[in-house]
Amino acid sequence: MAINVAVEIGKRLFIWGVLAMVALPRQHIDRTAWSIGGGLSHSFRKLLAASVALNLCRLLAKLYGHARLLADLLGILQAVSLSFLCFLTPYVLQTWMVSQINIGGRPGSNLLPALYGNGVLSILGVVLCRLVHPNLWCIKRLGNIISAPPVLSTMAMYNSVTSVGGHHRGRGTIMAQTIVVAEYWYIITQSLCFLGLALDKHSGEDDYSSWDYCLKAFRNIAFVSDWTRVCVHGIFINLLDELYLSSAPSNSTERDSSPGTHDLSEEESDIMVSTKGAKSPRPKPHNGQDEGYGVLSPVASLSRRVVGGSAFDVEID
Repeated sequence: MAINVAVEIGKRLFIWGVLAMVALPRQHIDRTAWSIGGGLSHSFRKLLAASVALNLCRLLAKLYGHARLLADLLGILQAVSLSFLCFLTPYVLQTWMVSQINIGGRPGSNLLPALYGNGVLSILGVVLCRLVHPNLWCIKRLGNIISAPPVLSTMAMYNSVTSVGGHHRGRGTIMAQTIVVAEYWYIITQSLCFLGLALDKHSGEDDYSSWDYCLKAFRNIAFVSDWTRVCVHGIFINLLDELYLSSAPSNSTERDSSPGTHDLSEEESDIMVSTKGAKSPRPKPHNGQDEGYGVLSPVASLSRRVVGGSAFDVEID
């Protein structure tokens, strides 16, 4: 199949835009503009950069023309890597929720079957597409579809924990709702792509009917769907990272070595003595939010549980 160079250039520009929106924003701990940066989001940023490089390698293999097998293998790795990226967000949330509620297992345990299934269906789709019929490439899209339900279930648990009061229990924050909308949109677009691939006639556009043009649009939307989903997850984990860094306790050694510091233990003791017997005021909700709405609770807890600023170094009790 001939490669449309203009379309491929447009795709690369879109991918690089996603990488820029996720990796270029700097946290206050980032010293330079040329590093990957991030705390909790550091692993996500690195894997996203690797996925972008993998996509470029796949394009070069397709342009070469004699490396079809290599292009297929890179396509499988690309599909699994994008799903894995979107599993980092629920994994980070599960590492916090495991200390709050019963999540039904260890953090990430419900994500592994979908990840393995994505890989198996991607391999099966490529093999059957090359050996049996080109339309069986649609099986690969089934692997993408099954990656969304575990994310949705994790977000439902997260919203039920962080939004427990007020008139809309379990609704969640705006960004959490955006993740949910993105996942449902991903299921819809991938299902349409599955339909477009399964019913493809492999004929020229001169013979296309209106329905054939719709099927082609369904096939083309899959690329945008994949990377838009990654972009939304990247923005969300960057936001979690910012909240984590703003709520994390400062290093005690830095406090002791900084100029003008003094021991607060005696001062705190005096305050406790002077206020003995006084009724401590009940803290008011911030910004007019409901008292049960704990937006910062997960990142505040993660600040005590995450070691070295990586989401993969969480100590599980």
